[in-house]
Amino acid sequence: MAANRTAQNVRYTLAGLFTFFLIANAVFQTLAVIGGLKSAQLLVTPFNEETSQAVRLLIFLLGFGVSWLLARALYKFMMKGQLAVSDSANAAFVLLFYILLIVATLAFLNAIGWYWLPIFFLILMIYSALTLWSLVGSTWTAAAAGLTFVAVFFTVLIAN
Repeated sequence: MAANRTAQNVRYTLAGLFTFFLIANAVFQTLAVIGGLKSAQLLVTPFNEETSQAVRLLIFLLGFGVSWLLARALYKFMMKGQLAVSDSANAAFVLLFYILLIVATLAFLNAIGWYWLPIFFLILMIYSALTLWSLVGSTWTAAAAGLTFVAVFFTVLIAN
């Protein structure tokens, strides 16, 4: 009984964590697309166009290290929650790539082409929807997708 409750708590935590990072990525990717289509400087970019590529790469590598540490912590958390190794590894990799995509968006926005960011995000979103579906069920996955679409809608309204 306690193992089922622990696994259920891990699944709810996982659903909330993935929903948060899905919304964050969707907002940043929407801003990247709007900035790319308008060919304008976005208000959200932490770096201007004159920032060195080495600084951007260093920030990306630091973000990679942080995302690896957080994904590793999530993997251990899921293993303590008695989830399967394959499910834990899939979720940890998805989280790693979510954080890495956020860092890449912030570091390389206005430095190189914007169009590759949404392509990676769509691939990651499809994979994470399948992963979430198997871990937390259709209700939580649909709720996460609905919240993401609402966040994108309001981002488009505010950015225009």
